[in-house]
Amino acid sequence: MGQENYKKQEEIITAESLRNDFFEGKPLNDLLKLPPKDSNEKADELLVRLIVGGTDKMMKKHAQKITYTQLRNVLANVKKKEFEQDYTGLLRAIPKLAYMEGRPQKEKGGEAIIAFVRELAFEVKSNNEYKAFEEIINTFVAYHKVHG
Repeated sequence: MGQENYKKQEEIITAESLRNDFFEGKPLNDLLKLPPKDSNEKADELLVRLIVGGTDKMMKKHAQKITYTQLRNVLANVKKKEFEQDYTGLLRAIPKLAYMEGRPQKEKGGEAIIAFVRELAFEVKSNNEYKAFEEIINTFVAYHKVHG
């Protein structure tokens, strides 16, 4: 078969592939073990490096698949002051994320970024995990701004 007959398969991007490719396949609840910034608890340096480095690499590769406005809309839906005191409000925002995931994205694969955020939000089970989640989402927005 000649090279002209060879067709490169389109990369299929999923929330799972993002977790595996950029966050060492760590379970999502492990990413949420980041202690709050206002806590006296020392953060695990390897976890912080994994989140920051993984997000940087992910956005370097996939930022063009979702607009900055779409990502800011995701952030607006999950980053609310009342969620800091009662994280269960975040659970009620998950269907809105599912709706956003189903809407057309800038390019194929943008929905996987929102799916990743939705799945991460579903793993939040405490106010401290919500604060970790919020930091991770802020990191997504920051690196999208750099690479978008």
